[in-house]
Amino acid sequence: MARVEAAGWAIGNVDAVVNVEEPRLAPHLAAMTDAVSDALGGAHVSITPKRGEGIGTVGRREGIQCWAVALLESDGPVKA
Repeated sequence: MARVEAAGWAIGNVDAVVNVEEPRLAPHLAAMTDAVSDALGGAHVSITPKRGEGIGTVGRREGIQCWAVALLESDGPVKA
């Protein structure tokens, strides 16, 4: 956050997908979303859980995948 803010940007929102077979994330989504939002200064955060459905390393419970996209916004001149 310090580097983002120092460059003249702010995080508008974050959209993340977490692909994990176990544990089930549904009971933890609110806490996860709140924790990430707090860490990012109150940005809007959306976390979507997915399952490997038995396919690949995630489906075999050998790993976890996560993809995230953040929208950066600026109210004025941006520093390079």
